Amino acid sequence: MGIVLSVIAVEVVFHIVIAIFAKDEGTDERDRLIAAKAAQISYYILAVGCLTAVGHLFFATLQEAAVGVSLQSAILAANVIVFSFILAEVVGFSLQLFYYRRGV
Repeated sequence: MGIVLSVIAVEVVFHIVIAIFAKDEGTDERDRLIAAKAAQISYYILAVGCLTAVGHLFFATLQEAAVGVSLQSAILAANVIVFSFILAEVVGFSLQLFYYRRGV
């Protein structure tokens, strides 16, 4: 446990030093365009995942005939939403890399 805390402390110090000495290059029109294109597609993925989770809860409730949503259905829906967040971020960063290399 002590090693983990010391690694975290060293990382914090390094990030502070890097932030102090790093130059802010700013963003240009190309950077904003690439970020917007990647965010648009990743938000679609997130929306589909969240709608899938809500749809699953809705149909699970219908199947259980007004007994209520079981704990397994709620946990599955929460996992789908978390997976959607992770997938959306991975796709967003991957698309940014792709667009930078492609030269959009």
